[in-house]
Amino acid sequence: HTYGIDQLVALAAVSDEYKNAKFIAAHSEVGIDSVERIGEAVNSRSNFYVDTALAGAAEGSIELLAKYVDTKKILYGTDIAFYSPNFTFGRIALADIDDEAKLDILGRNAEKLFGI
Repeated sequence: HTYGIDQLVALAAVSDEYKNAKFIAAHSEVGIDSVERIGEAVNSRSNFYVDTALAGAAEGSIELLAKYVDTKKILYGTDIAFYSPNFTFGRIALADIDDEAKLDILGRNAEKLFGI
């Protein structure tokens, strides 16, 4: 779990040490003020991904994340134990991003990452 940009950047640095491992920064939409730094951390590493699990996300946060982060590196994530997955699904399905990016985020990226 990464609850803040500093934790996300620290995990990204760890991923540099373990090139053969895959890292997913859970709860990685940490705020509009740090989305550029999220993009820098994710886009510069082949083994580092983020997910969309964030119960209190602001409107437009998926569009903003997709603007700075390669959508091939964003995974659909929920806080399903605490919240309905419909919230995050709706944020992605109704986001103002292209349909291919939505399909990637909603499942194709995970299929590729996990080899399923």
